[in-house]
Amino acid sequence: MKIAGEKDKERILQYLQKNLQDCVYLYIDIMNYGTCTDNIRVWFQEEADEICLVVMKYYDSFQIYSREKLFDAEAVKALVDDYPVSMISGRKDMIEKIAGLCPEYEDTYGVVFLMDQYRAMQSPIEICEATEQETSEIAELICSDSEIGGHYTPENLANQLAERIRTCTGRSYIIRDNGKIIAHSATYAEAEGIAVVGGTIIAPEYRNGNYYMLLSNFMLQQLATEGKRAYTFSLSRKMIHYHERLHTRCGEYGKLVKSNHNKRRKEMREKVLDVLCGVNAEIRKNEDKDLLAAGLIDSFEIVNLVVELEEAFDIEIDPELVVPENFQTVDKIVALIDRIIG
Repeated sequence: MKIAGEKDKERILQYLQKNLQDCVYLYIDIMNYGTCTDNIRVWFQEEADEICLVVMKYYDSFQIYSREKLFDAEAVKALVDDYPVSMISGRKDMIEKIAGLCPEYEDTYGVVFLMDQYRAMQSPIEICEATEQETSEIAELICSDSEIGGHYTPENLANQLAERIRTCTGRSYIIRDNGKIIAHSATYAEAEGIAVVGGTIIAPEYRNGNYYMLLSNFMLQQLATEGKRAYTFSLSRKMIHYHERLHTRCGEYGKLVKSNHNKRRKEMREKVLDVLCGVNAEIRKNEDKDLLAAGLIDSFEIVNLVVELEEAFDIEIDPELVVPENFQTVDKIVALIDRIIG
């Protein structure tokens, strides 16, 4: 593998451009940032003077792409050994091959959609573009959901969101209720004519409303007026079904997440559940619900719960963190504990 320099940038972009649905993050990030910055490094492999494989390290993750079904998986494995990142993502068949060489990672697979349908309408509620100062609160909301934020730390994600806003390579839209961010959607990457939409999340107690549809529709209208095609990545069956009814399926992708990160999070979640079930055994059967709204715990029991959690995890929970929103769901409690432990 060769380390890419700025002189290689245009060749690499031309190579990636032919199948954007399979390498959209790679393409946008290299277009925006180049091939070597504090947070990005790019490698490529050639065969008969033609590029045949590209790998990009972005923060603590790898993005990989090759047009070929048969690619040098061992070369990618060598990079993983040198840079043991927390996540590797790419086209489904590539990730399947890498997964066999990296048993310390767990694989998941999803679908890529071109978001080509939306309704031209005025949102009945206020949707605002977020500032850098709001990214920490956004990151906490995203990381409270293990499915879309489980492989991030709040600090790392907040830094990425802030950098995108600062460099105009991404944006976040939010909805607030009583001063609190209760819904968010973002472009995780943007360049001329193209964007990736991600990080769409609604606080659990607001999921019976139309916030997801309103946010997505608002985002797509904004991007369409700027002449940008929008792609999104879906992992869960529910979201794949949702997008299949509205948008065009255009690819399959996979990601590998380091097992020790997943294992730690799962063990932490199980321990939190054990503590919660000591308060109310019914929580085990209702662990995905809003615990407060469902009456499974109340504000008085939170005080006792804090004592039990401090003892179980050998931590001290700052009194300023003992607020209802940090104890609404199992995942929010796990995120709180994870943040304190570091």
